[in-house]
Amino acid sequence: MASVLLLALLAGPAQADADQKKILKLIEQMNDNLPEVRERASIILVEIGSPALEALRKATHGHQAPGVRERAEQAVLSIYQRDLRKDTEMWRRMFPLDRGGAVRYWS
Repeated sequence: MASVLLLALLAGPAQADADQKKILKLIEQMNDNLPEVRERASIILVEIGSPALEALRKATHGHQAPGVRERAEQAVLSIYQRDLRKDTEMWRRMFPLDRGGAVRYWS
């Protein structure tokens, strides 16, 4: 049991490193010559979501290719918008509005 736990703990940082390498590779693909590769990389980065935000934010300011900076900025905005929609839906379920638009605190 202890060896399984140890392996799980050791795999965590290795997985995080692999994920970050994948994210950085996808950011570089946003500078590919083929539009399909650039678009696919952008879509995957948005699907990854929050774990990709730090690298995407850095790319918006620090990447040498203007196209990557623009695509990274759009990906960051898409992630924020998606997360905001999820949060809004959660709050609406927790605090439904009555017909007048006021929050109902009772059922």
